[in-house]
Amino acid sequence: MVTGDSLEVSIPAAAHTLERWLQAADRVDYEYMDNLFIKTLVKLTIIAAVLGVFTFGYALVESRPPKIIAFFIVTLIFSFVAGIIVLLLGRLFRTSRQSFLGNPFKVILTLVIIIGGAKILGAHMANQQVSESTSPVEYSDDETEATTQTYDNTDYGVSFTYPSNWSLRTPQRKSTLLLLYEQTGSQATCNLSVVPQDQDKIEKYNEVYFKTNLPKIHQSVTNLVTQFRTLNSKKVSLTTCDIVIQTESGSVPTQFTILTALHKGQRFMMVLNIPKESLSLVESDMSTMMNSLTFKE
Repeated sequence: MVTGDSLEVSIPAAAHTLERWLQAADRVDYEYMDNLFIKTLVKLTIIAAVLGVFTFGYALVESRPPKIIAFFIVTLIFSFVAGIIVLLLGRLFRTSRQSFLGNPFKVILTLVIIIGGAKILGAHMANQQVSESTSPVEYSDDETEATTQTYDNTDYGVSFTYPSNWSLRTPQRKSTLLLLYEQTGSQATCNLSVVPQDQDKIEKYNEVYFKTNLPKIHQSVTNLVTQFRTLNSKKVSLTTCDIVIQTESGSVPTQFTILTALHKGQRFMMVLNIPKESLSLVESDMSTMMNSLTFKE
């Protein structure tokens, strides 16, 4: 978590590092080479190298390859476009070519560092929010219905009811808010996860989306069907498919059910893994959990 004390230390350090890089840029301009083509090639190489370092840093906080590629492309484009604008303003106000605003290399390199650093910090803070989101979660017994419990996350405004024969387990991923195991021998599991939404509307979480993404997790995905429904005034995507899970005792045919909802820029997924031979035992539990999923504005 970024604190005020850490910022007091990191900001001067970042400024000092930037100053050293710009001094190196001056040496490229005035000391080492006179050939314009070679000089330009070296400057572009330096910009690409610095952007590569920031991309590696972004990959440490964001594991999805499409996001990492988008970071590289967007940072590069924004830096060059903003650099051109800054240089045009410098020309407009007739700044010296020896000044900062008159040096395209310095301007673009500085923007790469600022934009890249800001995006890394933003991704890091978003991950921190997810990892710390369990602090305001409340689990309460329903006095009028002793067979159920309520999960209520006030940070994300999401809640649902689950049967008391499902027990809590420690999630392995930061994005998982809740992990439940059924305790009567069905081997069924349920988890609720949240990440920033990667599609702009719920209708895009369709069969094409899941046929593209599920095979990255499970090798055998068959009979995939997606439907859309309104659940507690929220339009959701409900996807079911068959998968095969490998265990020590062999292959287990399993029904994979994914309830997807969008809320305040976040994508929520309730995922249920139910061995097919246990479906009849937990159908009522599945209905209780999915139908009680509620979001607060």
